[in-house]
Amino acid sequence: MNRGNFKKFYSYPFLLLVLGLLLLPVITTFDHLITRSINSFGNSNFIQNYIVPHEAKIMAVILKPLGYTVETSPNGIYVNRVLVTIWWSCVGWQSLILTLLSFWPGLASRDFTRGSKIETILLGLLGFFFLTVFRLVSVAVVGVYFGTKVALIYHDLFAATFLTFIWLLFFWRFSYSFILEEKL
Repeated sequence: MNRGNFKKFYSYPFLLLVLGLLLLPVITTFDHLITRSINSFGNSNFIQNYIVPHEAKIMAVILKPLGYTVETSPNGIYVNRVLVTIWWSCVGWQSLILTLLSFWPGLASRDFTRGSKIETILLGLLGFFFLTVFRLVSVAVVGVYFGTKVALIYHDLFAATFLTFIWLLFFWRFSYSFILEEKL
């Protein structure tokens, strides 16, 4: 594996993390503005009606064996009788965009085989899914133990931004070390 490619790329998500943390107040405000605007037009119905209930069921499957009392609802999930509302904007579209955008510089080298690039993309998308589930479950647990306001702060400041960048740094390190193969 060409370490130069990895070091060159590794600075990209790190730079995004630094910029993301510096601009976090603006990003959070802009995210809430987009969410409210789209909600007012009703264009989030597909995600809210079809994806959110499935994510709530996935969360229930994870939380029940951990000893939580769980009941799903159309807009989220009750965990130990605390409603955790899942909006369409909580399903990880920002993380998906960042993951997809990271493919461009991460796979820009033509020195990798097509098969290893495909494996990397599939792992990235699967990892994005599991990141979203982990993020939602962790927000629910924080809400149960510390209340809704702390859960919202955790969601907006830590889970939504920081976990995505940690994931991307780990994902690309793993991909460059074990998946991406140079052409012979």
